[in-house]
Amino acid sequence: MTETHGHPNGLIQRFQHWRRRRRIMAEFAQLDPSTRGEILGDLSLNEGDFTRLVDGSHNARGLSDMLARLKADEAAMEKNDPQFVADLRRNCAMCVDWRQCEHEVEAGTAQYPAPPYCPNRETLASLAPKAS
Repeated sequence: MTETHGHPNGLIQRFQHWRRRRRIMAEFAQLDPSTRGEILGDLSLNEGDFTRLVDGSHNARGLSDMLARLKADEAAMEKNDPQFVADLRRNCAMCVDWRQCEHEVEAGTAQYPAPPYCPNRETLASLAPKAS
């Protein structure tokens, strides 16, 4: 297995992602419509968003880095409003630009408070310290 910057990449990882996606989608399809609806409701997703989430990177590591840059206490946020943090993570995990985000965060070049493509941009901007 090859690794770049501590993150696996390559054909093996793409195959593993494909297998995981197929397994999740097959399990979801076998559920009765009521149970599927309940799961989607709990996740605040529609079927298209669920598919995007399954297809996504499942990588919300960048979110923790972005919150740290904003000096936001992620643990306290999660304790006070777990759904809010779960929504941020879900948006991050569904992001189609996660590779660019990961690269910019690692390089220290990500725009403050968040890059223009970030699905959490407005929320992160609202968490940024206000200039006095």
